[in-house]
Amino acid sequence: MWVNVSFPPWFTFCMVIWTAFLNFVDNSLYPTVLADYCATLLKLNFFEKSLVKVFFMGLCVFINLVGIQTVGNLSVAVMLVTLLPFLLMFLLQLPFGFNWERIGYVPENINWSVFLPVVAWNFSGFDSAGNVIEEVSNPNPTFIRALGLMIISALATYIPPILVGSSAVALDNTPFEDWDNGFWVRVGDAVGGYAMAVVVTIGGVISTVGLMATLLATTSRSLAGMGTLNAFPCVSGWLSRYHNRYGTPFNAIVVNSIITCALSVCFSFHTLVELDQILYSLCLIATLLVFLGLRFKQPFLERPYRVPGRPNCGAILWWGPY
Repeated sequence: MWVNVSFPPWFTFCMVIWTAFLNFVDNSLYPTVLADYCATLLKLNFFEKSLVKVFFMGLCVFINLVGIQTVGNLSVAVMLVTLLPFLLMFLLQLPFGFNWERIGYVPENINWSVFLPVVAWNFSGFDSAGNVIEEVSNPNPTFIRALGLMIISALATYIPPILVGSSAVALDNTPFEDWDNGFWVRVGDAVGGYAMAVVVTIGGVISTVGLMATLLATTSRSLAGMGTLNAFPCVSGWLSRYHNRYGTPFNAIVVNSIITCALSVCFSFHTLVELDQILYSLCLIATLLVFLGLRFKQPFLERPYRVPGRPNCGAILWWGPY
């Protein structure tokens, strides 16, 4: 919508296409991650993994159709459950100490084309929360607190398992190249046996359900918003329609989930994450251009959030990298 205000229609159309494909590709990563977690523990084949993805998407669709409040409550509960397996792994490894030499090891050959997109993906997507801002009471302080909690929880779920995985004696001879999707299950098995591997798998499944349910909620509303802007003339009215009882964008959720599921089944995690970050970069550049455009075109527009510091501090941060 802000792009539509700031730039010509052709730029808005490009942004709509990029955002729509980004949403589909980004969403499709989570069924893939879930299936890889299950496959690591249960040794699933391609067909069985595909069934897991389809069932998983069906569950997330049902959660979303009920309403945004259900998604929000589920997300809070999931965040707490997600941290538990990693905390247990950390506590199990703590008496044996940490292998700081291995933790600080930097491989000679790094696949940058995979490494950078994966790292960027792990810390991207915070802006998607803005798609549900109309359904959040008192959003100004709520969003700031939520972003802070998300950053803390992200670090809490990344750092401890990396320390444990690098230090577990059973994984000393495992090269870092083998750290792939679902590897935390192997880390759990290394420090706590099969029972811990099961706990990690369950935690991963619950975490992915929460993430997928949340993303399906935000991206479906983004898709419905595109329909409101008549971005897809033939189906815009149908796409932007909300359910009378639950107040959810029913049609957008269904379309979103079908395309997401198809991409997840057809493509690998590495392919999806690389494509995801290309699209995300395009959307991010466009968003920054919109930000600058609105600053000049609408200088007196109400802006509820303000970056800490005086203008001089902002100028220093802006020009610092150069």
